[in-house]
Amino acid sequence: MRSPVSELRVDLRQMILAVETTMDLVGLADPNHGKRVGYIAARIARQLGANPEEVELAFDLGLMHDCGVSTGIEREALREYFDWEDAHVHGEVGYQLLKGLAPLARFAVPIRHHHTHWSELEGLAGVSPEDARLANLIFLADRVDVMAASHYGVDILLARDDIVARVRGLRGSFFAPDLVDAFVRAEASEAFWIALEDRHITRYAWELGMKGSTEFLN
Repeated sequence: MRSPVSELRVDLRQMILAVETTMDLVGLADPNHGKRVGYIAARIARQLGANPEEVELAFDLGLMHDCGVSTGIEREALREYFDWEDAHVHGEVGYQLLKGLAPLARFAVPIRHHHTHWSELEGLAGVSPEDARLANLIFLADRVDVMAASHYGVDILLARDDIVARVRGLRGSFFAPDLVDAFVRAEASEAFWIALEDRHITRYAWELGMKGSTEFLN
C-alpha cells in the first residue's frame, strides 16, 4: 500500500506563484515586482517568436528571479540603484538555493546572472547561450520595472518615453540588442504599460496560475 504522502502532487506554477507572493513580504513597498517582471519578460519573449512553453518559462523565471533577496534593505537597494557593485549577491544566493532543487534547478543559472551585463555575459564560460539570454531577458525586464515602478497608476504613459530611451542607450552593453528591439516593439502598445498596474497584473498572474502547469512536483 502506498503512503498518502506519495500521492501528493503539487502544480509547479501554482507553487511558484505562492513562493513569489511570499517573497513580496520582503519589502512591502514594492508588491507584485516578480509578477511584473514575469509579464514583461513574457511579452518580450512573444515578440521574439517564442512558443507557449518558452513564454511561460520566461514568466515563471520572472516570478522567481529575486528568490535570493532576504532583507528589506536589500530589496530597497534593488529599487534605488539601477546598477551597483553588489547587485549580483542575491543572484548568487538564489543560484545556491535552486541548483539542487529539481525541477526549479533550470532557473538557477539565469537567476545567478540576472544582473550581469550582456557585454560580460555573452560567451561567459560555463553559461550556455540559452541561459545567457534568459538571464539577460530577466535583467532587462527587471530594470524596466524598477524604472517604471513609481509611475504606475500616476503617469506611466508619460514616463514611458524616458524609460525606453534609457534602455535603448544600454543596447549592446547592458542588454542584448535583439532583446531591446523586442522590448521596444512590445511597449509600443499602451496596454503593455497599463497591464503592469497592480489591479491588472495580479489578475493576469493568478489566471495563468489557475490555468496550471504541465509539470508537477511528486
